[in-house]
Order: sequence, then C-alpha cells, then structure tokens
Amino acid sequence: QTIDKDAIASAATLLARTAVAAAYQDADYSIDYETAAAYALGLVQDAVDPSSETFVNLYGNCETLLNYGGVERANDAKRTGKDIGMGVPLGTPPNYYVSIYDAYNGQPFVQVGGKGYGAHKGGEVVDGETIEEYGEDETDAVMGRPSLLEMSIFGLLNDFLGRGSFADEDRTGAVLTLATCVS
Repeated sequence: QTIDKDAIASAATLLARTAVAAAYQDADYSIDYETAAAYALGLVQDAVDPSSETFVNLYGNCETLLNYGGVERANDAKRTGKDIGMGVPLGTPPNYYVSIYDAYNGQPFVQVGGKGYGAHKGGEVVDGETIEEYGEDETDAVMGRPSLLEMSIFGLLNDFLGRGSFADEDRTGAVLTLATCVS
C-alpha cells in the first residue's frame, strides 16, 4: 500500500501552522485565536513541498530516524550521566502491544547514585548497603527510555525548532549536520 506524499505534506503544513498558533497564545489568553491563526498563516505561508530535499530525507527514511534518535540519546546521556541506549523500534510489522513493560520498553525508573530503581526509598538498608537519598548526586534523575520513534520525533522537533528560519548564518540554505550538546 502506498502512502500519499501530498497528503503527508499537507498534514505537516497544518501541524506546523497549528503549533505556531498555539504557541502564540498568551498564558492569560489576551491574544485571540484569529490573531494567532493569522500570525501562523503569515509565518508558515508555503505548504511543505513533497519534492523538497528535506521532505524526501524524512519520508520513509529509517537512517534519518536513527540519526535523530542517536542525537537525543547522546543529549540524554549528557544531561543525566547515564546512557540508557537507543529506543526500541516498533518492528516490522509494528507491534503496538508490547507485552514486556520494563526500563528498556517505556517503564519509567529512578536513577540514584548511578543505580536504577523501579521504586526508591532513600535511607533503607538492603543487603547491608544503605540506599542513597534522591538528589544527593547531580546525575540523580527520573528516567524513561522512549521508543525509537518517540526519540526521533523529539530530536526532529528540537532540530527544526532550534534551526530557525535559516539553516546557516550566511543564509545559503545549506543543511547543517546534527550535533549533540557536547559537540
């Protein structure tokens, strides 16, 4: 079964305009929806072109998903001090009913003193060792390992939202390579 590239491009355009309009609203709703919609339409005037290089790279390209997922993996490792690896792919055909729910398949966990716990209560003694209190180490964090698709979408949004209107300072439109927080 083929997927209509024009329909995906139209949906992407609508999503971009909706995101801009939603972000334009003030917390106290002093900007009305008509003003926000007009602003979004002015900012995102052109529809996504399904023949553009960016669209072609994203459309059905597993390597692109792996690149964006890998950048998010590196960024998360930098933030938390622990590399929990790449998210699990959905498989072929996709399995949306994963029967195992653990730290490697979406189950959140807490990292305290470099160790992972499904549940944590600091100060307890387990096997002769006192469990550290949460927050004593700068790498203590509540973590969750999203799927590869989730990591990729998060990385994609970070890249495009952080890129701004132009891909480079001299405005030639050259696409920059992805970089982690440490590069």
